Amino acid sequence: MNVIRSRGFTLVETLLTIGIIGVLAIAAFVIYPRVQLSNRVNTEQTNIVAIAVGIREMFGVKRDFTGINNTAVNVARITPVTMNGGNFDSAIITSPVGGNVTIGSMPAPDQDTFFIYYQEIPSAECSRIVQNVAGQFDFIHVGLGNAVQTVLTSTSPPAAILDACNRNGDTPSAVWFYTD
Repeated sequence: MNVIRSRGFTLVETLLTIGIIGVLAIAAFVIYPRVQLSNRVNTEQTNIVAIAVGIREMFGVKRDFTGINNTAVNVARITPVTMNGGNFDSAIITSPVGGNVTIGSMPAPDQDTFFIYYQEIPSAECSRIVQNVAGQFDFIHVGLGNAVQTVLTSTSPPAAILDACNRNGDTPSAVWFYTD
């Protein structure tokens, strides 16, 4: 009597494999965006702090930030390459989250203050970035363009930061101010 052996997968094995692949695919679609968000937030935090520290070091004990702007920060090679595309002679600085960045000093008599202005920070990243770098700055304005802006400090509760970031649409702006 000849027994015919089938070489293949049973229906149960095939369905089990498809189910496992499906679960892994769903997990990837849920986890991957969170990991990307976390990486972007960490990059932005590092960039903001690096720029602020670089500006403070550039001016030393003088602390008169008159003349600080995008070009000066680029020429001094303070700006991370990811923000100026490696063009250190340019006045253009963009954040990895897509918005323009403007760096400047306040007019007299407040020239002991500089600012880093981020336009169009996605709301999902805004509150985390603002909260995590707040301790490096004296105060932060969060808002949209000329709209009413919320002034935050390092002691602002997380709920206030979250509210300020979410109240201003999908892409609020944030301005970090450092005063010596």
